[in-house]
Amino acid sequence: MVDRDRAARIVSAVPGFVFTFLLAFCAVALQAQSAQSTAQTPATQSMERPGNVYKELMQPLDQVRSSLDNWSPAELAALAAGIKRAQEYCGQVAPGSVGGDDLYQLARVCSVGQRWSDADAAASTYIKSASQPYQAHAYAIRVNALLNLKDTTMAVEVARRMLRSVPYDATVDQSMAYLIHYLAMSLDDGALPLAQERQPLLLAALDKGGALKEEPGETVIGAAALYNEGLELAYLEQYAGRQNEAQQVLTALDAALAEVPADKVDNPAEIARARAQYALLGQMLPPIRMLRYVAPGYPLPPIDEGYLSPDTESASVILLFPEWCAQCRRMLPPLNDFLIRNHGARIHAYGFLALDADETATDPFKSDSFKDLLHTPTVTTPAATLATFGAVNFPFVVITDGEGRIHFLGTVAQNAFDAGGFIEQVIEKNVFGRARKKVTPASH
Repeated sequence: MVDRDRAARIVSAVPGFVFTFLLAFCAVALQAQSAQSTAQTPATQSMERPGNVYKELMQPLDQVRSSLDNWSPAELAALAAGIKRAQEYCGQVAPGSVGGDDLYQLARVCSVGQRWSDADAAASTYIKSASQPYQAHAYAIRVNALLNLKDTTMAVEVARRMLRSVPYDATVDQSMAYLIHYLAMSLDDGALPLAQERQPLLLAALDKGGALKEEPGETVIGAAALYNEGLELAYLEQYAGRQNEAQQVLTALDAALAEVPADKVDNPAEIARARAQYALLGQMLPPIRMLRYVAPGYPLPPIDEGYLSPDTESASVILLFPEWCAQCRRMLPPLNDFLIRNHGARIHAYGFLALDADETATDPFKSDSFKDLLHTPTVTTPAATLATFGAVNFPFVVITDGEGRIHFLGTVAQNAFDAGGFIEQVIEKNVFGRARKKVTPASH
């Protein structure tokens, strides 16, 4: 019989860093499946490509799996066994006793075992052998290990060395994307300058045909993913109050994309979605239709003729999520605690459960399937609301000021509503901290 608590203790460090890091490379593999099939036939020019549809279909499953809280006891036990074996092996082998590919593989084993100092040492020793083929992978291991060691300064320094030392391929790109996103979600000021350093390399990749290949390896990152990553700099410039710079970033990014042959753009729909989502930043909150269902125990938010009213003179935090997002649903009790802590601070916060058309005929809160949302600030909205915000990754949060102007939108970590966490910091810095300074709407 599986001891779930013991397994959870062994893998307790995984959700924050290791698992996210490993999933990033799994996501690249998915991206490769669509990016590698770039040639369009007459039959596919007028419809979505099968690879993109497959990716869309797998996205909910991948996102549910991204949280270990959703794993079965058997899966947790298998992962714990692997971590334990990796820890034992890593402790027995010194980096100086192996070389070549074995040294690189040792760094990987130590990473799985969460022996971060050993993983960093093995990867560092491997990097010093400049002729070795897995230089980029070793740098990526170092960045991940240093983040787990909470040495962000050194992680950024190693990332910069990586940019100067090895070709910018798919491995380097994913390591940089992971690090910059980590810094951004930590509200670390280092995210902006690092994204600025990366941007010319993304533009160059688009100029060369809109795809990055892993060297050595088979993973390919397509134009849509590169565009999305480049757009992150525009977001960071906006969040820093640098609207002119954000517009310059967007202009350069669009110009680079325009040079990519149409048949090489792997996912035009994804690029359009990302553009539309970015254009919402600084704009007034779009109309959000409200359904009549609300979790018992909480009053409805302000409503105007069936739509959420942004005219509340208070900051608003909206957590948008579909039914299948288990980690989103677990955020509702912390969201409630967030409201209690900030009582009287002119903040409204709600979870918006997006329901498909066939789910709107009955009250979902009368079903056992939704009992976890009872007595939480959860209301319902049609599934089309997700498309309004271009929300395809979750948990997805929108933060507005008292006038209803959007100051933040995007995915957040499951602990975002913790005391002193991401949401409270964003509101303090970007909403209350700019009470007299309006955000300029993003240009279309």
